Amino acid sequence: SVKSLTIGSADASYLEKVIFGSDVKEIARFAFHGCVNLKEIDLPASLETIGSGAFYGCTGLARIGISASLKVIGDSAFYCCINLAEITLPDGVTSIGRDAFAGCGSLRYIRLPASLETLPGYVFTNCTGLTEIVIPDSLTDIDRDAFNGCVNIRKATLPTSAFSAILKGNLTEVIFTSGEGVSVSNCNELVSVTILPSVKGFGGAYDCPKLTSVNISDLAAWCNMRAFSSMLTDGVTLYLNGSPITDLVIPEGVTSIPYDAFYGQETIRSVSFASTVTNIGQYAFSYCSGLTSVSIGGSVETISDWAFFGCNNLKTVTIGASVKTISREAFVRCASLARFEVDPDNQYFSTDENGHLYNKDKTVIVRYAPAATATSYTVASAVVRIELGAFDDCQNLVAVKFENPNGWWRLHYTVNADDLKDEAKAAQILLSSTDSYEWIRKT
Repeated sequence: SVKSLTIGSADASYLEKVIFGSDVKEIARFAFHGCVNLKEIDLPASLETIGSGAFYGCTGLARIGISASLKVIGDSAFYCCINLAEITLPDGVTSIGRDAFAGCGSLRYIRLPASLETLPGYVFTNCTGLTEIVIPDSLTDIDRDAFNGCVNIRKATLPTSAFSAILKGNLTEVIFTSGEGVSVSNCNELVSVTILPSVKGFGGAYDCPKLTSVNISDLAAWCNMRAFSSMLTDGVTLYLNGSPITDLVIPEGVTSIPYDAFYGQETIRSVSFASTVTNIGQYAFSYCSGLTSVSIGGSVETISDWAFFGCNNLKTVTIGASVKTISREAFVRCASLARFEVDPDNQYFSTDENGHLYNKDKTVIVRYAPAATATSYTVASAVVRIELGAFDDCQNLVAVKFENPNGWWRLHYTVNADDLKDEAKAAQILLSSTDSYEWIRKT
């Protein structure tokens, strides 16, 4: 048996098998360099260090068993071991040298140990057979060339900080385990993104034409993420624990529904808000075409811009007592919306008998219910403002009577009072302009 190996101690031409003694702690530099007939090897349980170039050019090596005691893998240790198909790196490895697995073209899968904090350049360069990698959260320092030439990675499990280090041309699945601020872009083959609860934020998805699913396991964590843009682009379905969301229940503890949180989720049929929710963010439920009714109760105070934009099957909206702010165009492009209902205890909003939405004293028209069947409408003399988008998508309205047609402005221009005296012309002007400007009556 071999207990001590130094440079040149192995015969590269004939060595086919090695049996180690129980006390070998180090394989020296280039110990098995060029042993092309060495097919497999089991390293001893005592081994702590594989020296630089130790198995350099062992082109026949297909399997190597590594013990849990290993700590250091030197530079070029397995350089150009072209038939090495698998290797398990034990937790406890603290250092992997430059070019350690360079040219190992048959290597399919690698899981880097949690004990590793740094990965230098070219460690896996030109490992063209590598299709799956797992990078631990602890590995925070990865050289930009560590995976140089690894063009066939299809699945990656990693913290967001490591995403920029891998080549993404053939990436189909990514699992983010921790971090924040990542943007997924120009991944032409990417189909699936999984975001674990420890991820604190993301920067969005861009130019990923095949992306169809974003997977989460914790709804509260999803709602509490810091979002700079959306992962939910057109055609992407959000899966909660493996299933599309149908009846959405926002859990207790969530205070705000973030930007684009449920954008385009056509499977959502209903939404229930926890008592802790105070804000519905911009575009939070935009294009949720499965929604037919929504009750915004609990402690919700603010409905932000475009929160329900494009929910074209939404028929009724109930505004709870706590709502204080409904921002511009919150319900624009909701062509099926036939009626608003407002809790009588709400101090900021009200409706008329036809279900149109006003501020409390009915001096501001917030949103005309666009699917109302009436063909005519009267703007009462008490009204002094018509909100931006208030008359968007009104299919049936052909006549509008202004009880006071004088003093109306849109942007910087006055509206001709004589035009507003003609009910048909008034309807035409109002319907064509409130999607661009709010109207204000100056007395």
